[in-house]
Amino acid sequence: GNLFGVVSGRDYLTGFVAFEDEDLFDYDFLLLKSGAMAVDRCGNVLYEDVFNGGMPWRKGTLASEIVRMSFEAGAPFVTTSPGKDRRYYYKAYPDGLEREVRRAYPHSEIEQIGEVGLMSTICQDEENATLLAEKMKSEFGKFINPLQNGISVDISGVGIDKASGTRKF
Repeated sequence: GNLFGVVSGRDYLTGFVAFEDEDLFDYDFLLLKSGAMAVDRCGNVLYEDVFNGGMPWRKGTLASEIVRMSFEAGAPFVTTSPGKDRRYYYKAYPDGLEREVRRAYPHSEIEQIGEVGLMSTICQDEENATLLAEKMKSEFGKFINPLQNGISVDISGVGIDKASGTRKF
């Protein structure tokens, strides 16, 4: 009568799709986006906790401020993960990297980023990732939880993490 699930920081596209493509093992559910999204074996979303990326904030939204701060820190791109989708916002189109570039969303859309379950970015090294995560926490810590993992920084809403997602599920 027990259920078996995998808890991951991955978004839907790299979580559910990867497990389906690889057919690694049987599972009953996946908790994705660091616990913000639960999906069943068929890929149906059971729930998704989001943070209000559309919250008015200075020039745009909270999410657009996170993107702007990431670009100022030298991050080459920021991803947002609304629902089953993933959107890439590049600081500058990375010439010469076409094979790795996913569909880029234009800068004109950054101001309208709505609610998201997870945002992610990378930095050139761990020191810059630490500084960016600390700056985000200092500026927006009431609303978001930036988590550094090596050169990556994953950003979820306050109270959304793997432990709380597991408890909720």
